[in-house]
This record gives sequence, structure tokens and C-alpha cells, in this order.
Amino acid sequence: KLRLDANQAYSLDLAIDIFNYINQSPIKSNILYVEQPLLDNDWKGHEYLRNNFPGIEIMLDESIVKAEDVLKANKIGINYLKLKLFKQGGVSELFNLASLAKNLGMKVVLGNGVASSLSNMIEVSFYLKYPELFILPLEANGYLKIKK
Repeated sequence: KLRLDANQAYSLDLAIDIFNYINQSPIKSNILYVEQPLLDNDWKGHEYLRNNFPGIEIMLDESIVKAEDVLKANKIGINYLKLKLFKQGGVSELFNLASLAKNLGMKVVLGNGVASSLSNMIEVSFYLKYPELFILPLEANGYLKIKK
């Protein structure tokens, strides 16, 4: 399955065009979700996409920082979230948000693609301690190097 990460790049009009294309394409069955198609604060736009393209899953990443965001995403029908150690603020916050999402029936991906090897190691260790909270594969694969 393909994970398409838009990184907040689309306007709502462009997202509608892309979702229409996906809907009519034979690749639709190969797409797991479209990640963060709109700006992080565009809740109405994400809700519009969710309501008008029910066969295309959306994952929110940059939009999800605190518990209120998880609840808001769940309310508009988002089924996938991405959480990151640094974005959530630490291991306790990460655990609390992942647990909340799991209890709401949401699927959570863990990992930061632009983290340091130290942050990646912590995220992998966190996954190994709480694998039931996350779906695979992890995205703890950042490339940043820590200066000596």
C-alpha cells in the first residue's frame, strides 16, 4: 500500500482535483491514505474531503499536537494519525495521545522522517514497549546528525 504525503501542499481546490483523480484511478486500491493534504489548521477543508471522498483515507500529522486535536480529527472522521516524540512534547504526552487515539479506534503511525538518530532510537524503543498503540511500518527514519 502507498502512503501519499502531501505535507500541507494543497489548496482545497487542488486537493479536490487530486482526490477526484485518485477516485477514478485503478491505483485507488493501492493507496492506504493521503497524509496532511491541507494546512494544519484547515479543519473544515479536511472535513470536506473526508465527507466527499469517503473511499480515500486521510492521515493528519501536522494538525495533531494535543488531545483536543485527536478528538477533533476523530469527530470529522479521520482514521489515521501520525505522532512524533518531539511534536507531542515527550514520552508521556506521546503515550497519552497514542492511547487516546487507539481508544477512539484510530490508527497511529509513529515516527519522524527528519529527526536525529537519537530521536529515532527513542521512538523505536517506545514502539517496542507499546506496539499495540501503533501500526507498522514506523517512520522513525530521520537523517539529521548530532554535532559532536
